[in-house]
Amino acid sequence: MFYLIALSYAQILFNMSTYLTVIVDFATDRGVSKWNAVLLIAIYGVADVASRFGSGWISDKKCIKRSAMMSLHFLLWAVSYFMLASTTHYTFQVVSAITAGWSNGATSMLVPILVMELVDAQQFSLCFGFVTLIIVLPFSVRPVMIGFFRDTMGDYQGMFTLLGVCLSISALLWMWVLVRERRQEQDLQKSNKVIA
Repeated sequence: MFYLIALSYAQILFNMSTYLTVIVDFATDRGVSKWNAVLLIAIYGVADVASRFGSGWISDKKCIKRSAMMSLHFLLWAVSYFMLASTTHYTFQVVSAITAGWSNGATSMLVPILVMELVDAQQFSLCFGFVTLIIVLPFSVRPVMIGFFRDTMGDYQGMFTLLGVCLSISALLWMWVLVRERRQEQDLQKSNKVIA
C-alpha cells in the first residue's frame, strides 16, 4: 500500500507539472488563441483549489472511502486526458482543464492523509519524506518525454494518451485496494457475528 501511495503521488505531481508545462503549446497547436490557451492554466488552477476545499470535506465526513476517491479521480483524470488528446474544440479543452484540475486537487491532498493512516505519527515525517523523494524518478524523465513527443511525434496527442493510460492503470490499482478493503470489512463483520 505504501508503494502505491508513493507512486500515486509521483504520478499526481508529474501529471500536474506536465500539463501546466505543455498545455499552452498544445492548445495553440490545435488552433486556440494564445490568450484562451493561457486561460486553460487559470481554469485548471481554480478547479484544483476548489477541489482541495470540497473533496477533503467529502472524504473526512466518510461520504466516500479514500481509496474510492483516489480511484474515481484517477479515472476522471484519465478520461480528461483521453478527451484532450482526441479533440480540437476549445470547449472540450476547458472541460478537460476543469476535470484534470479537480482530480489533481482531490488526489494530492489525500496523499498525506493516506500516509498518516498507514504509519504512526513518529514515522510520518520519514515516510512522507520518502514518498516525496520518489518523485525525482519520473521528473528526471519528463523533459525527455516532452521533447520526444514535441520534436519527434510532432505534438502532444500521444503523450496525453500515454498519461491517460497510466492514470487508468492507477485507477484500477486503487479499485483493487477498495475491493480488498471491502472484503476485509465483510470478513471482520462475519467474525464479529460468530463471536457474538
